[in-house]
Amino acid sequence: MNLELHYPDDVLERYAMGKLSALDYVPLEQNLLICTACQTKLLAVEEYIAVVRAALAAASPRRSHRRRECLISGASDFYNEALVKAQ
Repeated sequence: MNLELHYPDDVLERYAMGKLSALDYVPLEQNLLICTACQTKLLAVEEYIAVVRAALAAASPRRSHRRRECLISGASDFYNEALVKAQ
């Protein structure tokens, strides 16, 4: 029986952005030590967030802070397709 837990994308996004609650942090870190699927997903999330942040930093300063946060927090919508293609 496979007891390996796979965390959802939104949890991995919050972890990558340093916004994960303290209660969820330790179990996720323990999972990342053994779960290659979650490790792969986390790498994809981190890469996408880095690209989005770089693009937003280069964007016009007229963009609102709220709009930037919405773009970053919605990262899973955009990297999922790339992750599926990579598998």
